[in-house]
Amino acid sequence: MRKTTLFSFLLLLLLCYVVSPSLASIDDDDFGEDVEDIITTNNNNKKTLQQEDEWGFDEDEFEGFDQLKKEKKPFEPTNSDKTSSTSPGLAEPVNRPKFGLLEASYISFLVVFLVNYYFGKKQNETLANSWALTAKDLLKENFSKFGGSTTFLLTKHNANTFDVSCTGKQNCIGALFSLDLKKRHDLTSYFTAYITPTSDVLTIEVAMQPTQPFCFAIVKKKEEKQLRNLPEISEYANQSKAPASLTTKFVVHTDAPEVVDMILSKDMVEALNVYEPFISKIIYSDQSEQYDQYKNMLKIVMKIPPSEEMQTTMKSLIKMSLHIIDSVQSARLTKPALAKTEALRSKHTQAAAKQQHELQQQIAQQKKQERKQIEDQKYAKMTPEQQAKADDKERKKQMKAKAGKGKAVKMMFA
Repeated sequence: MRKTTLFSFLLLLLLCYVVSPSLASIDDDDFGEDVEDIITTNNNNKKTLQQEDEWGFDEDEFEGFDQLKKEKKPFEPTNSDKTSSTSPGLAEPVNRPKFGLLEASYISFLVVFLVNYYFGKKQNETLANSWALTAKDLLKENFSKFGGSTTFLLTKHNANTFDVSCTGKQNCIGALFSLDLKKRHDLTSYFTAYITPTSDVLTIEVAMQPTQPFCFAIVKKKEEKQLRNLPEISEYANQSKAPASLTTKFVVHTDAPEVVDMILSKDMVEALNVYEPFISKIIYSDQSEQYDQYKNMLKIVMKIPPSEEMQTTMKSLIKMSLHIIDSVQSARLTKPALAKTEALRSKHTQAAAKQQHELQQQIAQQKKQERKQIEDQKYAKMTPEQQAKADDKERKKQMKAKAGKGKAVKMMFA
């Protein structure tokens, strides 16, 4: 469809390029013919007068003609002559607007933009409906409600974003399945896709039930640097040894290495190897900062397969995601590992509290400086008498404060 759209756009530009010069040439030719007719008529009149002069005339027959010729006044045209002089045949050519290549290009671009928007939006809706038909039965088996209703309904937010929220599954509070499709309706995205290719993405965000403290991440090796932007992973987890049978395109990060074998079972590793081209990352943390009300969050990001693979590949990916929810919830740490992860979280909590306290002190100090600056500005605007009164008032205030401290010391040592 996009190739056809691009071909149509180029064809329209070519047509406008061919037609526009011909339209302009027609106008120029018509004007040129009118001017040539006027010049030819004037030349003929000049030739006739020259011939009459050459022929001459009999002086006896035209006696007194020279005197009449000298006394002849210059011709002054009347209003009727002025009106008749501007006859249609001698009128100046009117500058008519020309429909050129630039205008045709604007209209062609607008038409192509609207056509691409319509068909791109329809293509995204078709892909979203295909995903919904594939996932509907699986999600109904595992969840009881969808957006507060028992009816499965995919919500459309714009031309390329769709989602469905699910609740009622064991081992989790709820899940949000979000489809972020290509901007097929956007003509500029069609061209930028050649520079920065994009994919149709499915993001599954699961609010987990409170479980034991640990974090876990499986990401593509080329996307490992993105974990630095996730404090819930970068501040706790380190790279851990992955199962030997797992493809080397994935790396594993966790703060509890013993959960790796619990989550990455033999079947899970096999699924990750088979569907590696579609899986982007799997991240779980009990210290998530994405939502204030949910600390235990599981996030799975994957590419949506083409329509011809939707029924098989997408269904397997959803089954794998549902299995990960149960695996994370059922993971249990040994006492040494549990003590280690709890100590790590306690350390981060104390560091965060200290950082918050320092931030509050900085804010209080800044406010104090701002108040002093305002008071100094007011003091500078006072008269000498007002400044003396203000100084006396401040002196009494400081003496009162010192006297209060002195009494407190006496009471302490009484």
